[in-house]
Amino acid sequence: DDRGRFAPRGPRRSRVLATRLSRLVAALVIALLVVIGLRDLTSGALPAVGQFLPLSSWSGTWHQFFASWQPAGVGTTAPASPAFAALGTLGTVLLGGMGLAEKVLVLGCIPVGAWGVSRLLGPLGSRRARLVGAASYLGLPLVYDALARGRWDGMVAFALAPWVLSALMRATVLDPYDTGLGRHGRQPPRAQLLGLGVVLAIGIAFVPAMAVVALLCGVGLWLGSLLVRGDQRAGGAVRSAIGGVVVALVLCAPWVIGTVLSGPHAVGVFGLPSGLSGSPGWTELLRFDVGPVGGSALSWLLPAAALLPLIIGTGPRLAWAGRLWTVALVSWGLAWAVGRGWTGSFAPSIDALLAPAAVALAACIGLGVAAFETDLFGHRFGWRQMVTSVMMVAALAGMIPVVAEVPNGSF
Repeated sequence: DDRGRFAPRGPRRSRVLATRLSRLVAALVIALLVVIGLRDLTSGALPAVGQFLPLSSWSGTWHQFFASWQPAGVGTTAPASPAFAALGTLGTVLLGGMGLAEKVLVLGCIPVGAWGVSRLLGPLGSRRARLVGAASYLGLPLVYDALARGRWDGMVAFALAPWVLSALMRATVLDPYDTGLGRHGRQPPRAQLLGLGVVLAIGIAFVPAMAVVALLCGVGLWLGSLLVRGDQRAGGAVRSAIGGVVVALVLCAPWVIGTVLSGPHAVGVFGLPSGLSGSPGWTELLRFDVGPVGGSALSWLLPAAALLPLIIGTGPRLAWAGRLWTVALVSWGLAWAVGRGWTGSFAPSIDALLAPAAVALAACIGLGVAAFETDLFGHRFGWRQMVTSVMMVAALAGMIPVVAEVPNGSF
């Protein structure tokens, strides 16, 4: 029985990041690298690139939300996106500093996403796994490419996808997610569903494709469970994904109704089809090379390191690695189909569709650390330990393409 065996037991061979101080120092170094890389954006105004357009005043933002006429395009009487309410609220809290509000929203997506991956890995009982998983998520080029191209959809999906996937993993009630976090145990299912709905409502307000991301994660977890164990409880992920989307749509009801009433063109709210010539191919999708960062051959090493729990893991760790890899494959597959134009006018943002794959790979790298601490305990040094060492070095080397951009802040 593997229940309750996620926490490392007994003496550890490796003392790397084994103390609270060493983990704190590592986290501060990672945070410092991100801050240095973003220094040009924190000290000046955000450049008007892509979807990063200057915001109106806080009062003008509230007016756009409550007005009966929206001037976008040729003008419309449809209700405004709830994103204007979120921007107006943040601008009001920041005393009308809409430029600062835009920075907080854009740049805040990076730490929020890393925090989400750390929380996703919390039930594993390994603090090293949480730190390594969060660092791996920051080491993938996806968010920096979205930032470089001014893509709101990619930034928001990067921030919220870990929280959505974490909620769906808990909804399966599979070991170790069958116990709650903290002193108060598990939240009631209705509270969990409401929390997921609120997160999705915030995401859908800015990126309607977040609804697709939630369903994609739910289906990926369910399919992965059929492959690794066939546990029927994994269907809770699909039910929670559907329920969370429904709650989010209810919270955004006026805007959703106005969008639906636009007829066949309503599907365009998820995104517009792009030309095949500008769509990333399989190799670019697998290494998240959708912008100026990530074109190096070293970018293959992080996905390679995510294979570690499939090689050395046993029990629940191996099962969750299989589920997460299925989520990644479904994510890549849908992104490929959209990029090839096979989905027609239904064309969610590729940046958003890749976010679940990025979360899954980062979580698998963290699972690899947890598997090393637990599944190899008591084994003599052999090929498994050797593979672990190689994979951890590969994970570090896979972050070089992102770290190399820090000195000049080119992303």
